Amino acid sequence: YISLILLLVGSAALAQQDYPRDLTLSWRNASTYIDLTPMEPGDLTGTRFECFRQNDTVPLVTGNFVPAGEGLDQTEVLTGAIPQPGTYTCYGYSIVIGGIESDPSLPDSVKFVGKPLPPINITAE
Repeated sequence: YISLILLLVGSAALAQQDYPRDLTLSWRNASTYIDLTPMEPGDLTGTRFECFRQNDTVPLVTGNFVPAGEGLDQTEVLTGAIPQPGTYTCYGYSIVIGGIESDPSLPDSVKFVGKPLPPINITAE
């Protein structure tokens, strides 16, 4: 199973950045099969992610990664992957020899917001 953590990297300046935005995915690679049998080194051949914008049925963000190794933590940055504001929910899948995929991971969500409007009713005395 994949334990998925989403991180929005950056500073206050990033919160004001235009789209598209980067998405950082962090997870721990699977180390056992669903029956808890340990994976052998090289059994895990890939990790795939799908991220859906709230109320969408087609993923707007996808990623396929070569695993760092069974049971190891991994972080990948998808440059310019977030096309527009919204709440994105991501699912991860482990892929083993023969192309067999796991069920989806538990979902994790992150909210991306657009540029704020400028302040109004400014007065100076």
